[in-house]
Amino acid sequence: MFFRVTPDGRRRLADLGGIFCGGSVFICGGHPSLKDQPLEVFQKPGITTLVMNNTGTMVRPDLWICADHPACYSKSIIMDPKPLKFVLLKYQNEEIGDTGKTWKDIPNVVFYNVNTEAKPHNALNDNRLMWYKNVFMVTVHLAYVLGFKEMYFCGVGLGIDKNKQYAYGTKLSDNQVEYNSRTYSQVFDQFKTHLPYFTEVGMEFYSCTEDSPMNTIIPFLTLNQAIQKVLENFPEHDTINVKHSSEFLKK
Repeated sequence: MFFRVTPDGRRRLADLGGIFCGGSVFICGGHPSLKDQPLEVFQKPGITTLVMNNTGTMVRPDLWICADHPACYSKSIIMDPKPLKFVLLKYQNEEIGDTGKTWKDIPNVVFYNVNTEAKPHNALNDNRLMWYKNVFMVTVHLAYVLGFKEMYFCGVGLGIDKNKQYAYGTKLSDNQVEYNSRTYSQVFDQFKTHLPYFTEVGMEFYSCTEDSPMNTIIPFLTLNQAIQKVLENFPEHDTINVKHSSEFLKK
């Protein structure tokens, strides 16, 4: 499913399947509404973020995914060693701007391959991520493979206005806005078509983006409500009631 590629070009399997053991993840996109969210809540212990594309400049990710050429993304995300980064395998040899590095030289990167013939009824059964020419459906599939059960969509508005395009500073031409608008419409239709198959395998979805078309097919929670739900049974820091290692020495 996933590969590490060493700087000398050797490919190694990376087994990450189910590593998050049925947990929850906040999938973050770049809709302008993201700027109005209390993004500091993503730093709380017990919260995991899976961030798409240049939204990584707004939310420092735990996990980050892209699906295009590295020139499409801020180098501040790419070069950050903290997030585990998921990159489309075909771009493994692409240079990262003027850094003199390719994806193989970047810390904390794994590569994924895609299934270009995915169908709703069997897309989740393939050892490649479903590919419908957009990063969102790849991201949902990735979250499933990593073992997440609950997925919360934040900044996933699936719409664009030429005067209010992204939460970050990217500016698109009128033609690019029109292209994105068509893509977002297709993404919504794809997700809606796949939703019965997603829920059949136990995936749960919540929208944390006001006015998103997602709110017509999955439950809506504010971001604060979602954070509260995820952390409901999460333990507080406690260094008082922990045991000393000497208590476990054999007598």
